[in-house]
Amino acid sequence: MRFIPTHCESCSRSALVSAGAIHGGTTRCTECGETASSLPGESYGEEDVSLYAEVAATLRDAGVTPFQAKQLAQELEAKSLLEPGRCLARLVQTLPSLSPLELLVANEPLALRKLEGMLAILLEVMGNGRTESGMVSTGVDPSKAGGGRV
Repeated sequence: MRFIPTHCESCSRSALVSAGAIHGGTTRCTECGETASSLPGESYGEEDVSLYAEVAATLRDAGVTPFQAKQLAQELEAKSLLEPGRCLARLVQTLPSLSPLELLVANEPLALRKLEGMLAILLEVMGNGRTESGMVSTGVDPSKAGGGRV
């Protein structure tokens, strides 16, 4: 059975959902019951459901903002070109609160590659998400945004 990544705009939760439970690209959110949309990208096996949930929880607990998510997602763009785990190490170096991710998988290349793929999906959706104020993230760092005098 294949599991597809989903994301709920209502509660900002992501989960792996059985492909059979997705109809027309949507399903019910496992957290709040609202509509969750399937995300483009990889599908996973039943054995990956708990890992995906742990990765999503770690990102949520780390308080990653939409702006940070965009930056971290850029770090993962080279994941297929680099040795498995290298991108994860760079993410942890950039944002040390993500260090629990290193404990989720051993130095197993396939597991590291899978974890990096999950991170790419989750960071992409977080980077395109809404901020707590309800505003859509522009990807512009507010501390560097132009605010010239008139």
